[in-house]
Amino acid sequence: GPALTLEDSPSWVNGVLNLNGSSQYGDAGPSAAEIVNCNMTISAWIYLNAYPASSAEIVAKNYSLNNNNKGYAFYVTQDGHLSLWGNNGHNSAYGFAIADTGQPVPLTQWAFVTVVYHVPSSTSTIDFYVNGIASSSPGNNPSYNDVVNNSTDGYGVLQVGDAQSDPTVLFNGSMHDVAIYGRALSAAEVEANFLSSEFITTVTKPDKIYY
Repeated sequence: GPALTLEDSPSWVNGVLNLNGSSQYGDAGPSAAEIVNCNMTISAWIYLNAYPASSAEIVAKNYSLNNNNKGYAFYVTQDGHLSLWGNNGHNSAYGFAIADTGQPVPLTQWAFVTVVYHVPSSTSTIDFYVNGIASSSPGNNPSYNDVVNNSTDGYGVLQVGDAQSDPTVLFNGSMHDVAIYGRALSAAEVEANFLSSEFITTVTKPDKIYY
């Protein structure tokens, strides 16, 4: 993937990016992660030190267009849930912010988080996963269809741990293996990515959810 410019000197040790939640993030520039066919998947191993006051960006690619934010962002909400935001820059009617209604991301332990944005012929879907297991699928609306497709035309800066449009949404914790795919991964692929990771041994698995 594209090289990250590390802002305010976060540590990056053995592929793990450690962020202080107040000034540090990674910047991959405007050409990275162009999504041209709507479908996309974002995944990352994250370690949260604390839940944010508002939101904490995992990955964001957005900017301001005609007083409207344009782009997409995958982040953690103040109650610890995952959320996907997108807007094509025309007005708020062309955007969405969809939160995971399933389990919150645990604090002070590694978790593998994934969002899949899938646009078939008529109605799009948004699926969230935590540690390879489906958490919820709250997004199912045709109005989402063209948002991501028209949101990344080379101007928005891809950032890890922050967002160009709002520099206050910094991530407090660590990240590893951040990935953006230009297609919708299947549930089996998401699970396989989780199970194949070297971080699998660090995950606490509640009996009621995992096997």
